[in-house]
Amino acid sequence: MAYEKKGQGSLNKNDKGDNDKRPDYWGKAEVDGVKYSLSAWINKNDDGSTWLGLSFTTPKEKEEDDTPF
Repeated sequence: MAYEKKGQGSLNKNDKGDNDKRPDYWGKAEVDGVKYSLSAWINKNDDGSTWLGLSFTTPKEKEEDDTPF
């Protein structure tokens, strides 16, 4: 389900296919009138605990790096 209100976002599970570098989750958000594309990776510490690494980019940045939205 996509975000529905300003100041909110959503993440969806991503099909990584055969590329482990693809994000585990992807999504969109809008904050202060600026729309963002979101990417998240599940990372593991040496002790087995997990954390999410996040990337926020604007559509203009996406066009410059040629990554699909």
